[in-house]
Amino acid sequence: MKKNSLLLLILFLSNSIFAERYSLKTELDQVNFLDQLLNTSENLRLQVIDDFETNQYYVYDPPTPLHQLEVVYKNPRLSFIKEQKRAFELEEVLVSGWGNTKTFDKSLMFYYNVDIPGRQHFRIIPKENIYIYGQPMRYSLWIHSKNYPDKFFLVFKVGSREIKIFVAELNWNGWKRIENQLPKNFTYLPKLNKPPYYYQFRGFFIQTTNNTSVGNREILLDHLLILSNTQKLQYSGSEILDNF
Repeated sequence: MKKNSLLLLILFLSNSIFAERYSLKTELDQVNFLDQLLNTSENLRLQVIDDFETNQYYVYDPPTPLHQLEVVYKNPRLSFIKEQKRAFELEEVLVSGWGNTKTFDKSLMFYYNVDIPGRQHFRIIPKENIYIYGQPMRYSLWIHSKNYPDKFFLVFKVGSREIKIFVAELNWNGWKRIENQLPKNFTYLPKLNKPPYYYQFRGFFIQTTNNTSVGNREILLDHLLILSNTQKLQYSGSEILDNF
């Protein structure tokens, strides 16, 4: 019964028609749906890529000296929108159950200056390798913006390839929780379990665009989560690494 339910849910998640017709409009809808997915099958796993309670990143080759990266005492629980506050509070329960987070007070703040729009791009890289266990299906991330024209990406290493996943244009004010399925060609799982892992999170990429104003920007990031399917890693002899 669980396998049948999981199969149906995966079909729903991978079906663009379903995503368009039954989009999860609010952050509260998204978190409730995620909770239901995790309760459906033991093969689904929520990986807390980062809770941003500490700064584990650096800015690689910044195009301007005017930038700053640090954790600050701000989070979506301080949002003026009640549904966002409630969604973050429910997500705290999920994150504490699947990770080691004890407090949820901080987020990662990135301050940067844009002098030449369209030619200055920013790359934020983890200080240590972050691997993803299983076959990643969906991601979610809270972002606070102040209506900027820049484009925001997640960067992954898949096998030997580096892939940028477009998340959103930062054209809103306040907090926003973004959740999306990963592209089908991204979620290909190779034969058995290639060591150490086949998927790796490689950070964030901010792309400035032409014909936009110069000036300072400040964004906040919180709760980067990955939903993975571990079913293909559960087989007889899975504890033996496939090194060939």
